Amino acid sequence: MIYILLILSIIPVVVVSCAAIVLTCGAIALKTILESTYSQSLQTYFPLIIFGCISVAVITLGKAIVWLLNRWQFDKRFFLASGTLVKSFAGMHDMKMAMLPMLVGSVTFCISTFWLKLHFAKKTAFWWQVGVAIAILAVSAGIHYAYPTAQLAIEVADLTTIVVLLLVVQQALSSRRLYTEVALAESQRRLATLIDSLPGIAFACSNDPNWSMTYVSEGCLELTGYCSEELIGITGLYNAITHPKDLPRVLQSITKAVEAQQPYVIEYRINTKSGEQKWLWEKGSGVFDSHGQVLGLEGFITDISELKRSEAALKESEQRYRELFESHPCPMWVYDIETLAFLAVNNAAIAHYGYERDEFLSMTIKDIRPSEDVASLLQQLKHLKSELSPHGIWRHRKKDGTIIKVEVSCHSLTFLGKRAAVVSAHDVTKRIQTEEALRQAEAKYRSIFENASEGIFQTTPTGQYLSANPALARIYGYDSPEELVATVTNIEKQLYVDPHRRAECIRLMQQHNCVSGFESQVYRKDGSTIWISENARIVRNIHGDIVCYEGTVEDITTRKQTEAAQARFTAILEATTDFVGIADSQGKPLYLNQAGYKILGLDPQQDISRLNIFDCHPDWANQIFLDTVVPTLLSRGVWNGEMALLNRQKEEIPVSQVIVAKSSAAGELDFVATIARDISERKRLEAQLSYLANHDSLTGLFNRRYFQAQLEHYLELALERDRESGALVLIDIDDFKDINDTLGHKAGDDLLKNLATLLQEQIEEKDILARLGGDEFAILVPQISLHDVDLIKQKIVGALKNHVVIANGQPVRITASIGATVFPDHGIVADELFAHADLAMYKSKKLGSNCFSLYTPDPHWQVQIQSRNFWKNQIREALEQNLFVLYCQPILDLQQNTFSCYEILIRMLGKDKEIISPNTFLPIAEECGLISHIDRWVVCQAIHLIANQAKVGNNLRLEVNISGKSLSDSELLPMIQQELATTGINPASLVLEITETAAIADFSQARKFINTLKQIGCQFAIDDFGMGYSSFAQLKHLPVDYLKIDGSFIKNLAKDVLDRHLVKAIVEVARGLSIATIAEFVALPETLQLLHELGVNYAQGYYIGEPMPVAELSNQWGSIANDEARRSHWHLSTQIVKQAYTLTSS
Repeated sequence: MIYILLILSIIPVVVVSCAAIVLTCGAIALKTILESTYSQSLQTYFPLIIFGCISVAVITLGKAIVWLLNRWQFDKRFFLASGTLVKSFAGMHDMKMAMLPMLVGSVTFCISTFWLKLHFAKKTAFWWQVGVAIAILAVSAGIHYAYPTAQLAIEVADLTTIVVLLLVVQQALSSRRLYTEVALAESQRRLATLIDSLPGIAFACSNDPNWSMTYVSEGCLELTGYCSEELIGITGLYNAITHPKDLPRVLQSITKAVEAQQPYVIEYRINTKSGEQKWLWEKGSGVFDSHGQVLGLEGFITDISELKRSEAALKESEQRYRELFESHPCPMWVYDIETLAFLAVNNAAIAHYGYERDEFLSMTIKDIRPSEDVASLLQQLKHLKSELSPHGIWRHRKKDGTIIKVEVSCHSLTFLGKRAAVVSAHDVTKRIQTEEALRQAEAKYRSIFENASEGIFQTTPTGQYLSANPALARIYGYDSPEELVATVTNIEKQLYVDPHRRAECIRLMQQHNCVSGFESQVYRKDGSTIWISENARIVRNIHGDIVCYEGTVEDITTRKQTEAAQARFTAILEATTDFVGIADSQGKPLYLNQAGYKILGLDPQQDISRLNIFDCHPDWANQIFLDTVVPTLLSRGVWNGEMALLNRQKEEIPVSQVIVAKSSAAGELDFVATIARDISERKRLEAQLSYLANHDSLTGLFNRRYFQAQLEHYLELALERDRESGALVLIDIDDFKDINDTLGHKAGDDLLKNLATLLQEQIEEKDILARLGGDEFAILVPQISLHDVDLIKQKIVGALKNHVVIANGQPVRITASIGATVFPDHGIVADELFAHADLAMYKSKKLGSNCFSLYTPDPHWQVQIQSRNFWKNQIREALEQNLFVLYCQPILDLQQNTFSCYEILIRMLGKDKEIISPNTFLPIAEECGLISHIDRWVVCQAIHLIANQAKVGNNLRLEVNISGKSLSDSELLPMIQQELATTGINPASLVLEITETAAIADFSQARKFINTLKQIGCQFAIDDFGMGYSSFAQLKHLPVDYLKIDGSFIKNLAKDVLDRHLVKAIVEVARGLSIATIAEFVALPETLQLLHELGVNYAQGYYIGEPMPVAELSNQWGSIANDEARRSHWHLSTQIVKQAYTLTSS
C-alpha cells in the first residue's frame, strides 16, 4: 500500500510539471507572434501577461491536487484502522501531503526559470523573482491542503499572496524596464559614435521640395566645411552648395528612385565652404509609412574626389601611353599570339619598313621575315606561347626587299580582348657593322696607343696611373711609361701646379661623363711647367660604378704662348669689312669695329654707350630677335641667319649674321657678340634669279616650267571638283625664223615683246600667259567649257588681224597659228594636252595665217600618235636587242688642267645601224615610262666600264645621266648597290647626274635614294641648273655635289653681260653650299677663259672634246694607265687651257 501511495503522490508532480512545460512553450510561441508585430506596448507587458497566466494555472492545479487528496481521506481512515504503526505513518501523512504542493512549486519554478531565461533574457534577475512568486503560490497550495477547514483564512491568504505576487512582479518589471532603458541609451551612444567616426555623412531628410536635412552626422564638417547645425538650420543649403550643373540630375535621380521605392546611388560635385570642389558618392533610399507615403530620405555620403582624380590620371596615362607608342622613334607593333596577325603598328614602323598602315594590318609577322627564316620563327613562337621570351636579333625584310637586322624586345599583354604581344624592333644593321669594325679596330688599338703623338692614359679614381703611352711620358719628361707610372703616385699633388684643377676636371667628368679641351698647367719631371689640354672620359662597369678615367693629353704650351698675341686679333677685327660688335645683356653696345660704324652711318668718334641694339634693327627684325634669336641663344648659345640692320638714314641693310652668347657661371646672359656681312648685292641677284626662275627674261611673261606647274595644278583641281574644265591654247608665230634672218635678232626680240603685250591685253586676270620658248606662247584658261572656246578664238584672232609691228624701223605684220585643247574632255595629263594642242596648232599652220584649230580626234592626226608608238616600239626593241651604244665626252678640271671625268651619253642604233640622237627617243621614253629601263642599262654599263679600266690601272670617273623619274624606281637603287658590290669598284668613281628634275614626284624618296648612295661614296649632280625656280628649290631637298650650269647661259657668255652675272651668282651660291660647278656647251676659247675667271670648277663642250664612242676611247684610256701616256694626256688638257688664254689675251 505504501508503494501505491507513493506512486499516487508522484502523479500530481508529473502532471504539474507537464502543465508548466506546456505553458512555457505557449509563452514562447506567443512571444514569437508578438515579436512579428511592431507594438512596443505589447512587447513591454508581455512578461506580466505570461506571469499572470502561470500564476492562475499553478493556483488552479494546487487546488485540484488538494481536492483530490481530500477525496483520499478514506485512505487515512484505512491507515488508522490498521494499527499503531500505520497510525504513525498516517501521522506523517498530513505533513507529506502538505509538502507535495511545495515540491510541485519547486519543480515548476526550476523548469519555468530555465526556459524563460533561455528564450527571453540573458540576465536572470527578473526571472528569479518570477520563480520566487511561483514558489509562494506552491506554499499557498500546501496550506490549502493542510488546513482544508480554514476556508476564510485561506481565501484571505490567497488574496494576500496574489497582492504580494503582483508587487513582486511590478518590482521585477520596473527593474527590467530600467535595465532596458540603460541598455538602449548605451546602444544609441555607441551607434552615434560609430556614425560620427565614419568617413562621410549619414543623413536624414524630410519630404519637402528641398529635401531639407533633419539629421546630419558630424562628418559633414570635414566633408563640406559646414557644421551639422548649418546644414539643418539653413533651408536648402545643401542644394545650394551642390554644383549647379549636377543639381538637376541629382534631384531627378532621387525623385525617380523614391517614386519606384528603390534605393539610389549618384555621383556629383559640391563647392565646400572654402571654395574647394569635391566629388561625392551618395547612396540612399526613401522612408515610407505603413501606407507607402514618403516620410523622407535616409542615406550616406562619402568623398570620392581622390577616386575621380585617379580615374582622370588613369585616362590621361592611357592617352599618354598611346601617344608614346605612336610617337616612339623605335618601330613598334602589337600582334595576335594565336594568329600572328598585326593588331597595331606605330608611325616609326610604317616609315622604317615602307608599308602603309592598312598593309601592315592585313599582314602577319611572317610576312616581314625572309622566307628562309619563317621555319625558325615558328619554332621560336612555340616558346613564346609558354615563356614569352623571343628577345634577340632577327632578320626582317622591308617593303622594298631590303634585308635588315633588328634587335627585338617582346612583352605580353591583352589587346582588344586578345592575348597579344607588343614588340619593339631596333634596327641594328649599322650597329652590327660598326661592332665588326670595332673588333677590327681593337686589333689596331695597341699600335695606335704605342705610336700616337698625343699622350694617352688610364688612371684610378684616387689619382694613380694605370697605364700610359710613350708620348705621355715624353710630354712629362720621363724616360718611359713605366717610370711615369711608378713615380707619379698622386696625380693631384705631384702633377698639377694648381691641385684644384684636378678636382675641377673630375667634377666636370662626373657631370657630363667626359671632358674635352680641359686646360691646366702641370710639372714636368725636371720641375719645369707646361700647359696641357686633356680630353678624358669616365669608364664605368655594368653597375655604373667608376672603374677608371681615360683620355688623351696634348702639350699646348706653344698655343698658350700664341694667345699672347691677342692684340693682333683686335687689329684684324678693325681691318675687316664685316660688321663686328659686342653688347651686354641689356643690349648696350660694348664694342663696334670700324666697319660697323660705317654700315650704321655713325661717326667713328661717336659715343655708342647710349645706343641700343634694338635701335640698329628695323621693327620686324627686332621682333624676330625677341621671338627666335634670344631663345636660341639661351638654349644653344649661338644663332645664325639673315637679318637687317638700320643705318642712320633709316635704310634697311640686309646682312648675313652670326650671334654668339656668353653666359656667366650662374647661367645668366653675360654678353653677345655678332658678325654681320652686307648681302645687299647678293639679295639683289637672288631676287633677279628668283624672277628669272619663273619668267622669260625677254618678254617678262611666265616661262615653260612655271606654266607646266600651273597646268598640272589646274588638272588636279579639275579632277577634285567634278571635272571642272579649262583650255590650253598654244600660239606659234608664222615665219619667225625669216624675220630673224632678214631683219635681225633685235627685230625678232621686238616682235616677241610686242606680241606678249598684245596677248596680255586679250586675256583675263585669271588666265595665265607664258612664253614657252622661241616663238611659241601658251595660254592657260581655267574654268571654261568646250562651247566657250570660240570666245578665245575671237579675241586672239581679232587682235592679231591687221596687227602691224615696227621692227627695226620696218613695219611687220604678225600672223600666228593657234591650237587649243580642252581638259578634261581631251585629256587629264599635261603632256597629253600639250601633244593635242601641238597637233591642233600644226593643223592651223596648214590652214593658213591667223588660223585657230580646236583639237578633235581626227584620224589624220593619228599619224602623230602612230609616230610616237613607232618610237616606243623602237626603244623597247633596242632594250631587248641591246641596240644602244655609249658615247663619252670629257670634262675638264679648270683648276688642275686635267680631264677629271667623262660624261656618258647614249645613242640608239636604227634598223639600218644608223646613229639616232637621244633627242629623238628620250622624250618618248620619258612619256612612255621606259626611261627607268634605259637608266638601269646605262648605269650598269658604266659601272662595268669603270671596273674594266680599273683592271688595267686606269682610275676612270664617269658621269651618268639618270632621269628624275628614276629616283622613284624601286629596282634602280638595289641594282646599283649590287653592281658596286659585285665589281668592287670605288663608288667615288661614279657620278650620277639627275636630268628632268621637274619629273621628281617624291623629294623625300629622292633624298633617301641620294643619301643611300652618298653614304657609300657615290656623287651626284643636277643637270641644266638655273632654268626654272625648281633648280633653287632642289638645293634644299637634294644633297648634290655638282651643279651643271645650263648651256643656255654658257653659249653667249662672252657677249651677254646678264649671262655672266647669272653664272657668277650661281657659282657664289654653289660655293657657299660647298658644291662644285660644271659649265656645258663650251664651244669657244673666250668662253673657257671667262669660266675660269668666274670661278667655275669644271667645263665641257665641243671646244674641249666632242662626244666619241666608248669603244674608240677605250684604247686611249688603256694607254693612260702608263706614266708616259698619262703625262701626254695631261699635256693635251693643259694645251687646251693655254690656247684659250692665248686667244682671249690676243
